[in-house]
Amino acid sequence: MSRKITRRQMLYVIGMGTATGLVSACQSATPTMAPATQPPAATEAAGATEAPKATEAPQPTEAPKTGEPKVITYVDSAGFGSPPYRESQDPIAKALSEKMQSEGINLEFRVMLLDNPKEKYPILYASGTPFTWAFDAPWYFMNSLRDQGHLRPLETYMDQYPNIVKAISQDVIDFNYQLGHLYGLPTGFYVGGGASGVVYRKDLLDKYGMPEPKNLDDLELFLAEVQKTEKDMIPFGADDTFNVGYMSGPWRKWLPKKHGYNPGGAMVGGGIDDGLTNPPKYLGSEDLEGATVAYERARDWYEKGWVNKNVLQLKVEQTVEELFNPGKCAALAYNEAAMKAELTIQPGLQSFIPEGKAAGFAVEGPMEGATIQFSILKQWNFQVFNSHMPEEDTLAGLQFFNWLLGSQDNIDLYLFGIDGTNYKKLPDMKYADIEGVDGTTNYRRRWYVAGVPGQFERVPEQATENFMKTLAYITDLNNYMPNPLEKFEPERKVKEAELAQLTAASKEFSLPLAAGQVDVKEGMDKLTKALKDAKRDDVMAEFQTQLDKWIGDNKSEYEATLKKAQTKYEDWKNTKFAEYIKAHPEKAGTA
Repeated sequence: MSRKITRRQMLYVIGMGTATGLVSACQSATPTMAPATQPPAATEAAGATEAPKATEAPQPTEAPKTGEPKVITYVDSAGFGSPPYRESQDPIAKALSEKMQSEGINLEFRVMLLDNPKEKYPILYASGTPFTWAFDAPWYFMNSLRDQGHLRPLETYMDQYPNIVKAISQDVIDFNYQLGHLYGLPTGFYVGGGASGVVYRKDLLDKYGMPEPKNLDDLELFLAEVQKTEKDMIPFGADDTFNVGYMSGPWRKWLPKKHGYNPGGAMVGGGIDDGLTNPPKYLGSEDLEGATVAYERARDWYEKGWVNKNVLQLKVEQTVEELFNPGKCAALAYNEAAMKAELTIQPGLQSFIPEGKAAGFAVEGPMEGATIQFSILKQWNFQVFNSHMPEEDTLAGLQFFNWLLGSQDNIDLYLFGIDGTNYKKLPDMKYADIEGVDGTTNYRRRWYVAGVPGQFERVPEQATENFMKTLAYITDLNNYMPNPLEKFEPERKVKEAELAQLTAASKEFSLPLAAGQVDVKEGMDKLTKALKDAKRDDVMAEFQTQLDKWIGDNKSEYEATLKKAQTKYEDWKNTKFAEYIKAHPEKAGTA
């Protein structure tokens, strides 16, 4: 059902041989269409705050005798979200296949594992390796693969798969068209940004008798104590993605006054200065608000010896597995840190350090009223389908998702594995870990990587108050401003050569800044020069022209949404922010 693919295997196809082989040539038989099943009770569109009750699983039916099942292959391309081991994934792939077939769907689900997803995943398309779908995102490879014609548009198929539409919601689907097409199944749940934060060792914090940190200023006190007390431990572990420069939020009396935006993640080395101004303008990264705040923090921590020196040699999955879990570092940056500390990191930590306890903070600033941000209805995680495969292969993959999203039992199997083996199913959409199961190899697949809307994921039995508070906050549209520019995305292809040069320049000069390894002023000067030499100004001028035209073509909708956002902003300033300043007078005048 799954297997790691090596570098030498990358550019050619291996025959199947056994059930755990890599990929087979897709069979030509048209997949048997699934009988309709009852979807889970969907919550309100994108702003849901409560998970639905588990629905009764559909009654199994006899699988039709139509020969060998159609093989569908999922590329585990994210490099995170599920254990990259065949022995973890094979039993679940087998169980999913057997359940589908028992319910009349003649498909066999297989997983292709990559030993270096970030390098190997995009090569799969050009190499001709057959597979059905993969996880991707605009922040990953989705935009470039889309522009190269590797992703199949899905909009013409949606009316054939009612369970997909009902679970994701038509509103979310409609919002996630890119350049006129739906290039993947959007995975929706969180409607707010700014959920990146810090996971830390709470058992050490308790040992020191320190209060839980709420921001990066608080965290510094903890890191200093770790350095003083734990002689062989790195205070803050970092990699080339999650590092000190990656984090944002209230810092040293600095609070953002503007609301920058980079539509579709398209612009490299710049972005729109403030989405609340009219007309909005593109600026270079050095001219954006807070351009050096994170870099200055990164340099400070690096010089204090709080950060590992090999930041840029580590990949995102290595920091947790090689530094945090074995007890070699005491904290690290992570997305949705307040929740993932308990969901995904705690089990692995305890497999190394039984008394270890992971906790996190992420959106405490916005929850307290320190900032207000744009909502995010255009989702940042998708299931994308390989356009080089026959159409029937895409239909079979969509049929799988239609079946999967038709029952909470199916979703539970896909996300958590086998009840009683990988987890224990509890009432009220909760689950418990099973004592003695190794958390580093136990099967789990996160909803956003898996293509399952987040409201259908169970929460831990022992979820803390902070976990539930954070989850409620980032899934409630009332806490955010609508983004008047969110439906705009510039056409990148007209400047793809320049964007490639900008990406290379940005990686070369911004990563050392984010790691704290260079002087900030000197590093910023080099970065700015490299970006300008790579024709950044030409790209910004082109995108500005496209933005101005889009606003003109969508004037009524744009102005109506802008007015709502500005009204929301003024209300926040007069209420939540006013209360925040009363509680934090040292921040007065900073926003």
